[in-house]
Amino acid sequence: MQNRIVLGMASLCLGVLVFSLQDPLVKAVSSTYPVTEVMAIRSIVALPILIFLVH
Repeated sequence: MQNRIVLGMASLCLGVLVFSLQDPLVKAVSSTYPVTEVMAIRSIVALPILIFLVH
């Protein structure tokens, strides 16, 4: 039970870190690439990760 609590806390911290890093990265890249392209690439990268986590 204790390991699942630690895993949940680590997952939450990792999620917050990813969202925090994603915002400045998208802002920096969107000055050279169209926003729709940046969002599409972000989604394409996130999809395999999400499928792995859900599986």
